[in-house]
Amino acid sequence: MSTSSTRADVRINRSGIEIKPLYGPEDVGVASLGTPGEPPYTRGIYPTMHRGRVWSKRQLIGLETPEAFNERQKLLLEAGQTAVNLIICNSTYRGVDVDEVPPQLVGTCGSAINCMDDLRIAFADLPLAELSLGLNDPSPFTIAAMLLVLAEEQGVPWDALSGTSNQSDCISHFVANHMFMRLPPRGALRVLTDHVAFMAEHAPRWNPISVVGQHMQQGGATPAQALAFSLATATQYVRSAIDAGIDVNQLGRRITYFHDISMSFFEEIAKFRAGRRIWARIARERLGAKDEKAWRFKFHAQTSGVDLTRKQPLNNIARVTAQAMAGIFGGLQSLHTDSYDEVFQVPSEAAARIAVATQNILREEAHLTDVIDPLGGSFYVESLTDQMEEKIAALQAKFSGMK
Repeated sequence: MSTSSTRADVRINRSGIEIKPLYGPEDVGVASLGTPGEPPYTRGIYPTMHRGRVWSKRQLIGLETPEAFNERQKLLLEAGQTAVNLIICNSTYRGVDVDEVPPQLVGTCGSAINCMDDLRIAFADLPLAELSLGLNDPSPFTIAAMLLVLAEEQGVPWDALSGTSNQSDCISHFVANHMFMRLPPRGALRVLTDHVAFMAEHAPRWNPISVVGQHMQQGGATPAQALAFSLATATQYVRSAIDAGIDVNQLGRRITYFHDISMSFFEEIAKFRAGRRIWARIARERLGAKDEKAWRFKFHAQTSGVDLTRKQPLNNIARVTAQAMAGIFGGLQSLHTDSYDEVFQVPSEAAARIAVATQNILREEAHLTDVIDPLGGSFYVESLTDQMEEKIAALQAKFSGMK
């Protein structure tokens, strides 16, 4: 029986790869499949993956005031969230005090954090040394500096802090988030390198670089393009750090990625599998990292708001569930699930609870963590992973000469 599709039934995914109606062993190259926890990391960066250590449930939250942020974080932690992420208001991103902008704009895109008192309120009664913290804190990293002061006040050693400078990717801001570019690209890169060096010395458990493919994909890039662009920017950041005298093996352990999960279910899974293989090769062959832990492609992922709809918004719960499953099967390390009402407002309390509960259900009721890499060996998934890797490599060769 022929399995080739008629030209009237051609199906092409978002990255431009034609999808056949049926896949078999002839479509798969098994040489690069490997074992979980071992290079090339196709099947995951840790041997036991989610069966041994489940992903962090990290909702990216930024409500109007520090008080509202603190209240919502406590609610979500009670509902099962396992990490804390602070998104600050655009006024703070722009370096403007809240009393200098129209009141109706304050806190619409995040929490207004302009001084130490604001941060004290935002993190009141939250155990800094026990939680993984995420700071949406673009260059020049004022919120990270404030966090270090807060830790000192609470008697928490800097080397006990664990978390990520979640918006440190200045290049993605320049390309896809123009309003967040507070410094020229060259100056922003210098400040980022200084931030990397300082945190490596004083807060060694902190991830100072988070490369944001999500900005690219939300801004219109395909999944393959977003992965290619983020790998290129990560390579630039590491090269700049090496030039500044920073050990590539030490830095490689602390780099993380932040990626989008669209509704293209299998394409997203293949994107993440291909990303692990490519980054392991870049870190080893192009950047000279010797430590295998520096080859790991660690990533946070967020379900895609672009795919959510304003009409019949309750259907977004199903969309978010499908996206979350793709991220989980793709081997993510932490996950934000969008609330169904994020398309038209800051998430309501009820919607935020459902978003966290979605992750709980997928783990505890659907048992998605019982098997390590359950889709490994699928003719379709492995073939698509190979094709995504080829597509990404072709993009890299086109815009940066990388292979």
